[in-house]
Amino acid sequence: MNFNDVIGVTTNAQAIVSFVTGDSVKAAMTDLIGGVHVKAALTSMDQVDKSKYPLDRIRSAITHLEAAQAVFQTQLEDCGFISETLELGHQMRTARKNVYTCCLLSLCHFYLGDYEMVKHYIVVGEKNIDYTYRTPHVDKELAEQEAYVQAKLRDAQDAHTSSRATASAAGQAAAGQILWKWGLTAITGAMFIGNRKNWPLLKFIKDDFKDVEKEFAIFKKQVLQLIADS
Repeated sequence: MNFNDVIGVTTNAQAIVSFVTGDSVKAAMTDLIGGVHVKAALTSMDQVDKSKYPLDRIRSAITHLEAAQAVFQTQLEDCGFISETLELGHQMRTARKNVYTCCLLSLCHFYLGDYEMVKHYIVVGEKNIDYTYRTPHVDKELAEQEAYVQAKLRDAQDAHTSSRATASAAGQAAAGQILWKWGLTAITGAMFIGNRKNWPLLKFIKDDFKDVEKEFAIFKKQVLQLIADS
Protein backbone atom coordinates (compact mmCIF):
# COMPACT_ATOMS: atom_id res chain seq x y z
CA MET A 1 0.00 0.00 0.00
CA ASN A 2 1.19 3.52 -0.75
CA PHE A 3 0.08 6.86 0.63
CA ASN A 4 -2.12 7.60 -2.37
CA ASP A 5 -4.28 4.67 -1.25
CA VAL A 6 -4.67 6.38 2.13
CA ILE A 7 -5.55 9.69 0.46
CA GLY A 8 -8.20 7.85 -1.56
CA VAL A 9 -10.26 7.02 1.54
CA THR A 10 -10.53 10.66 2.60
CA THR A 11 -13.15 11.45 -0.04
CA ASN A 12 -16.02 10.49 2.27
CA ALA A 13 -16.62 9.62 5.91
CA GLN A 14 -17.85 6.09 5.25
CA ALA A 15 -14.65 5.26 3.38
CA ILE A 16 -12.66 6.31 6.46
CA VAL A 17 -14.84 4.09 8.67
CA SER A 18 -14.26 1.13 6.36
CA PHE A 19 -10.54 1.89 6.25
CA VAL A 20 -10.10 2.02 10.03
CA THR A 21 -12.27 -1.02 10.79
CA GLY A 22 -10.94 -3.20 7.97
CA ASP A 23 -7.61 -4.62 6.90
CA SER A 24 -6.53 -1.51 5.00
CA VAL A 25 -5.39 0.41 8.07
CA LYS A 26 -3.25 -2.55 9.11
CA ALA A 27 -1.70 -2.74 5.65
CA ALA A 28 -0.97 0.99 5.81
CA MET A 29 0.70 0.65 9.21
CA THR A 30 2.85 -2.21 7.97
CA ASP A 31 3.82 -0.81 4.57
CA LEU A 32 4.19 2.88 5.41
CA ILE A 33 5.53 2.84 8.98
CA GLY A 34 6.60 -0.49 10.52
CA GLY A 35 8.52 -0.97 13.76
CA VAL A 36 7.86 -2.27 17.26
CA HIS A 37 5.13 0.21 18.18
CA VAL A 38 3.26 -0.54 14.98
CA LYS A 39 3.42 -4.28 15.76
CA ALA A 40 1.75 -3.51 19.07
CA ALA A 41 -0.86 -1.37 17.29
CA LEU A 42 -1.53 -4.21 14.85
CA THR A 43 -2.12 -6.58 17.75
CA SER A 44 -4.76 -4.21 19.11
CA MET A 45 -6.41 -3.85 15.70
CA ASP A 46 -6.50 -7.62 15.27
CA GLN A 47 -8.51 -7.82 18.48
CA VAL A 48 -11.23 -5.36 17.41
CA ASP A 49 -13.60 -8.03 16.03
CA LYS A 50 -13.04 -10.34 19.01
CA SER A 51 -13.33 -7.80 21.80
CA LYS A 52 -16.45 -6.96 23.76
CA TYR A 53 -15.21 -3.37 23.67
CA PRO A 54 -13.92 -2.81 20.12
CA LEU A 55 -13.51 0.94 20.54
CA ASP A 56 -11.10 0.32 23.40
CA ARG A 57 -8.97 -1.80 21.07
CA ILE A 58 -8.87 1.04 18.54
CA ARG A 59 -7.92 3.49 21.28
CA SER A 60 -5.15 1.09 22.29
CA ALA A 61 -3.87 1.06 18.70
CA ILE A 62 -3.94 4.86 18.73
CA THR A 63 -1.79 4.88 21.88
CA HIS A 64 0.82 2.71 20.18
CA LEU A 65 0.79 4.90 17.07
CA GLU A 66 1.24 7.96 19.27
CA ALA A 67 4.28 6.28 20.81
CA ALA A 68 5.69 5.61 17.34
CA GLN A 69 5.13 9.23 16.32
CA ALA A 70 6.84 10.48 19.48
CA VAL A 71 9.88 8.30 18.74
CA PHE A 72 10.13 9.59 15.16
CA GLN A 73 9.78 13.19 16.29
CA THR A 74 12.42 12.78 18.99
CA GLN A 75 14.87 11.18 16.56
CA LEU A 76 14.51 14.09 14.16
CA GLU A 77 14.81 16.79 16.82
CA ASP A 78 17.78 15.16 18.57
CA CYS A 79 19.78 14.32 15.47
CA GLY A 80 19.19 17.40 13.34
CA PHE A 81 18.57 16.88 9.65
CA ILE A 82 22.08 16.41 8.24
CA SER A 83 24.19 15.90 11.35
CA GLU A 84 25.91 13.03 9.54
CA THR A 85 25.89 13.03 5.75
CA LEU A 86 25.68 9.27 5.46
CA GLU A 87 22.61 9.21 7.74
CA LEU A 88 20.70 11.53 5.45
CA GLY A 89 18.60 8.79 3.89
CA HIS A 90 17.73 7.29 7.26
CA GLN A 91 16.61 10.63 8.67
CA MET A 92 14.50 11.35 5.62
CA ARG A 93 12.77 7.97 5.93
CA THR A 94 12.11 8.74 9.59
CA ALA A 95 10.56 12.09 8.65
CA ARG A 96 8.33 10.47 6.05
CA LYS A 97 7.17 7.83 8.54
CA ASN A 98 6.44 10.60 11.04
CA VAL A 99 4.16 12.36 8.57
CA TYR A 100 2.37 9.14 7.62
CA THR A 101 1.88 8.21 11.28
CA CYS A 102 0.26 11.60 11.91
CA CYS A 103 -2.11 10.98 8.99
CA LEU A 104 -3.13 7.54 10.25
CA LEU A 105 -3.68 8.99 13.73
CA SER A 106 -5.92 11.64 12.18
CA LEU A 107 -8.02 8.97 10.45
CA CYS A 108 -8.35 6.88 13.62
CA HIS A 109 -9.48 9.92 15.59
CA PHE A 110 -11.89 10.80 12.78
CA TYR A 111 -13.46 7.38 13.17
CA LEU A 112 -13.91 8.03 16.90
CA GLY A 113 -15.45 11.43 16.16
CA ASP A 114 -12.69 13.33 17.94
CA TYR A 115 -12.24 16.07 15.37
CA GLU A 116 -10.01 18.23 17.54
CA MET A 117 -7.44 15.44 17.66
CA VAL A 118 -7.80 15.01 13.91
CA LYS A 119 -6.84 18.65 13.47
CA HIS A 120 -4.07 18.31 16.06
CA TYR A 121 -2.26 15.58 14.17
CA ILE A 122 -2.70 17.39 10.87
CA VAL A 123 -0.93 20.37 12.46
CA VAL A 124 1.81 18.12 13.85
CA GLY A 125 2.35 16.53 10.45
CA GLU A 126 2.49 19.92 8.76
CA LYS A 127 5.04 21.25 11.25
CA ASN A 128 7.15 18.15 10.71
CA ILE A 129 7.22 18.77 6.97
CA ASP A 130 8.21 22.38 7.53
CA TYR A 131 11.04 21.44 9.89
CA THR A 132 12.39 18.52 7.93
CA TYR A 133 12.15 19.42 4.29
CA ARG A 134 12.21 23.20 3.93
CA THR A 135 15.24 24.16 1.83
CA PRO A 136 16.58 26.98 4.09
CA HIS A 137 17.02 24.47 6.92
CA VAL A 138 18.92 22.12 4.62
CA ASP A 139 21.01 24.87 3.06
CA LYS A 140 22.04 26.25 6.46
CA GLU A 141 23.56 22.96 7.58
CA LEU A 142 25.13 22.32 4.19
CA ALA A 143 26.73 25.77 4.31
CA GLU A 144 28.17 25.07 7.76
CA GLN A 145 29.65 21.76 6.65
CA GLU A 146 30.98 23.26 3.43
CA ALA A 147 32.73 25.99 5.44
CA TYR A 148 34.33 23.27 7.59
CA VAL A 149 35.63 21.48 4.48
CA GLN A 150 37.05 24.68 3.04
CA ALA A 151 38.79 25.48 6.35
CA LYS A 152 40.44 22.06 6.34
CA LEU A 153 41.67 22.60 2.80
CA ARG A 154 43.16 25.98 3.77
CA ASP A 155 44.87 24.47 6.82
CA ALA A 156 46.40 21.74 4.70
CA GLN A 157 47.65 24.23 2.12
CA ASP A 158 49.11 26.53 4.80
CA ALA A 159 50.92 23.60 6.45
CA HIS A 160 52.36 22.52 3.11
CA THR A 161 53.52 26.03 2.20
CA SER A 162 55.18 26.53 5.59
CA SER A 163 56.95 23.20 5.42
CA ARG A 164 58.35 23.89 1.96
CA ALA A 165 59.89 27.13 3.16
CA THR A 166 61.65 25.70 6.22
CA ALA A 167 62.02 21.95 6.01
CA SER A 168 64.56 19.61 4.44
CA ALA A 169 63.71 17.29 1.58
CA ALA A 170 62.58 14.66 4.07
CA GLY A 171 60.44 17.23 5.83
CA GLN A 172 58.90 18.26 2.52
CA ALA A 173 58.01 14.64 1.82
CA ALA A 174 56.35 14.33 5.23
CA ALA A 175 54.44 17.56 4.68
CA GLY A 176 53.31 16.23 1.33
CA GLN A 177 51.89 13.14 3.00
CA ILE A 178 50.03 15.30 5.51
CA LEU A 179 48.65 17.43 2.71
CA TRP A 180 47.55 14.30 0.86
CA LYS A 181 45.70 12.89 3.88
CA TRP A 182 44.03 16.18 4.81
CA GLY A 183 43.25 16.98 1.22
CA LEU A 184 41.75 13.56 0.57
CA THR A 185 39.50 13.92 3.63
CA ALA A 186 38.39 17.38 2.62
CA ILE A 187 37.80 16.46 -1.01
CA THR A 188 35.81 13.39 0.02
CA GLY A 189 33.62 15.61 2.17
CA ALA A 190 33.28 18.10 -0.63
CA MET A 191 32.01 15.38 -2.95
CA PHE A 192 29.00 15.04 -0.63
CA ILE A 193 28.69 18.60 0.59
CA GLY A 194 30.64 21.17 -1.40
CA ASN A 195 28.60 21.67 -4.55
CA ARG A 196 25.11 22.17 -3.22
CA LYS A 197 23.47 22.96 -6.54
CA ASN A 198 24.56 19.69 -8.11
CA TRP A 199 24.62 17.48 -5.06
CA PRO A 200 22.43 14.46 -5.95
CA LEU A 201 21.22 13.83 -2.41
CA LEU A 202 20.13 17.44 -1.97
CA LYS A 203 18.23 17.27 -5.25
CA PHE A 204 16.59 14.09 -4.02
CA ILE A 205 15.56 15.86 -0.79
CA LYS A 206 13.98 18.72 -2.71
CA ASP A 207 12.18 16.39 -5.12
CA ASP A 208 10.99 14.19 -2.28
CA PHE A 209 9.77 17.24 -0.38
CA LYS A 210 7.57 18.21 -3.33
CA ASP A 211 5.97 14.75 -3.34
CA VAL A 212 5.40 14.62 0.42
CA GLU A 213 4.12 18.19 0.56
CA LYS A 214 1.71 17.59 -2.32
CA GLU A 215 0.37 14.35 -0.84
CA PHE A 216 -0.06 15.84 2.60
CA ALA A 217 -1.79 18.94 1.23
CA ILE A 218 -4.41 16.78 -0.49
CA PHE A 219 -4.91 14.71 2.65
CA LYS A 220 -5.30 17.80 4.81
CA LYS A 221 -7.74 19.53 2.45
CA GLN A 222 -10.01 16.51 2.09
CA VAL A 223 -10.10 15.56 5.76
CA LEU A 224 -10.80 19.10 6.92
CA GLN A 225 -13.57 19.37 4.33
CA LEU A 226 -15.19 16.24 5.72
CA ILE A 227 -15.10 17.76 9.22
CA ALA A 228 -16.64 20.98 7.91
CA ASP A 229 -19.42 19.03 6.19
CA SER A 230 -20.22 16.85 9.21
